[in-house]
This record gives sequence, C-alpha cells and structure tokens, in this order.
Amino acid sequence: MTTALKFYNKYSKSELVQLARMIEINEENHEPPGTSIHKLTPAARKKMAAIDQAIAWHMEDDRKIAGNPVPVCGYSGRQTNRAA
Repeated sequence: MTTALKFYNKYSKSELVQLARMIEINEENHEPPGTSIHKLTPAARKKMAAIDQAIAWHMEDDRKIAGNPVPVCGYSGRQTNRAA
C-alpha cells in the first residue's frame, strides 16, 4: 500500500490540508538557504506529494457525490479527428 493511499484512508481532506501546513511550517523540513533550489528536504517533498495525491482523491470523491465526475480516461490521442 502506498503512502498516498494510507493518507487517503486514514485522514479527511481537511486533516490532510492541516498536515501539509504543519510540514511546511516545521523548520526541520526546510533545506538550508543556498544549498538547493528546493524549499523542502527530499523526505518532506515526498511526503507532500503523497498528501497532495490523497487530497486529489478526496476531491474526486467529492465531485462524484456532487454529480460532477471528471473523466480521467487519460490522453485521447492527437489524431482523433483525422479522416480515415
């Protein structure tokens, strides 16, 4: 089970947003100034990516409940309108 799926199953969307804020606020998760182009450490970035994915899944659930599902079929192809 992936970390994102664990977050999705364990926390609500609002709890995940709060968790993301706590990661951003915590100074231990910040790279020292001038050492990297990234603000957060690699471990913090990985955790934030998992939290972001879990939030996206919760948002997809909310859209389904509201009756506005977003199709996630993927790339439809560049040449779909091409005459045969």
